[in-house]
Amino acid sequence: MGRQIKEGLDYHPVYVDFEENDKISLLLSEHGMLGEIVLQRLWRSIYRNKGYYYEFGSDECLLLSRRIGYGLRSQEIMEVVEACLRRNIFSMKLYKTYGILTSRRIQEIYLNATVERIMVKIDIRYLLINLPKKSNIKVYNPDLSGDDRGRNAISPTVNGGEMPFLVGDSTDKSDKSADKYTKESKVKESIVNESKEEESEGAPPVTLFSKEYFKILIEERKEAFRGAVVSFQYKYETACLEKFFKKWSEYTPTGKRMRFERESTWQMDERINSWGEAWNEIESKKVKQSGNRMKSNIDAGTQALQELINEIR
Repeated sequence: MGRQIKEGLDYHPVYVDFEENDKISLLLSEHGMLGEIVLQRLWRSIYRNKGYYYEFGSDECLLLSRRIGYGLRSQEIMEVVEACLRRNIFSMKLYKTYGILTSRRIQEIYLNATVERIMVKIDIRYLLINLPKKSNIKVYNPDLSGDDRGRNAISPTVNGGEMPFLVGDSTDKSDKSADKYTKESKVKESIVNESKEEESEGAPPVTLFSKEYFKILIEERKEAFRGAVVSFQYKYETACLEKFFKKWSEYTPTGKRMRFERESTWQMDERINSWGEAWNEIESKKVKQSGNRMKSNIDAGTQALQELINEIR
């Protein structure tokens, strides 16, 4: 059995002037010492468990009140948590949607603390920040896979451009177009699975452009495509990826397919690398042109100033 990947942290930084933050100052003004104690405990729970988020509900509230002690009731704890959400110390949107506590600062600290790890798994649903350009980050989406490890997910793996798709039958011989596209695009079977052993345990994956693939709702296919594009954040700028996604996810007139699905072949890494190289070249030219214009303006200003000085003399 392989070694389990560590998720949480053994320690986390606390800034000595954190009380000077306006949001935290308001929390402490509202709840006093209890506000600080609960906040510190929640931070520890977040970093100790998943590292960048913490599932929080009535049970966790009861456990926290017991661990803090001093006769605190769970309702008092919940009032502090609600104040944290209201003050945007934790993300209200993610709490309401997924029942988790997290924030941009927490996620930034976690990724900085795990930069030396071989692999860091991130649930794409909870992201509040742009991922750094680190190849050790693996993004997954349990909502689309039914599996909290991200196996057979249609969301991305961040290891150089793999593009996984949904679970299903990829061996339907009745679909000639599926066989054609599979051969032409040379889609590797089950790149979704983390190992051949795991692959044999579940249903075979759906291959790109197969008959089963097009049975998936276009909205889900679009999210899968979005996830695969997002997985290249370690390599290309967000604006570059957004343009790429917007172009290739455009619906056809019938609304049944996306633009990239009409291609005869599709290899994600090659397409996006070509796009990214062209994007970088264009951006580089823009920067150079901007610099030339600035230099020209400076030269013109210098010349005008010199002419003015000459006239005064």
